[in-house]
Amino acid sequence: MRIRLFTLKRDQARLFEEEVPESVCENIGKREFFTLCAADTFNEPAGFLQFYVGKLSDGRSVAEIVYVHVREVYRRKGVASRLVSGALSSMEESSIGRVAVFVPKSLEEAQSFFTSAGFIGLAPDADMKEYYERRYGKTGMEEHTLLMRFVGDYDKTVL
Repeated sequence: MRIRLFTLKRDQARLFEEEVPESVCENIGKREFFTLCAADTFNEPAGFLQFYVGKLSDGRSVAEIVYVHVREVYRRKGVASRLVSGALSSMEESSIGRVAVFVPKSLEEAQSFFTSAGFIGLAPDADMKEYYERRYGKTGMEEHTLLMRFVGDYDKTVL
């Protein structure tokens, strides 16, 4: 399936507001949040991926994929894979080498999808635990699986 990707702007949030949590739509266009949209050849929105760019305590940047949504009619047609690929390319161009996804343990299909996209399950180190607590204001990582992917020239020996 042919799709094109573009950055979803705040005034375009209405395209998905009935399908996703309000908090996700509110983050569109906010500083540090980036939302990539996929559209088919007729410019019909097929889905989107939202990621957040934050900092670890040592100052290194980390991107976190926070939400992926694909409309039912477009599922299993490569839209989510194309969104992840496009987001990873943007991150690499921005010199972000570490990409995280915190997947609820109950969502085995999502874990499988991200694993097939090159993400690996890691035990969270002190930096990622601190990041999670600072970002979400709570502990609770035990309910999530941390999946990581490294892009660009990132030194893979530094986790």
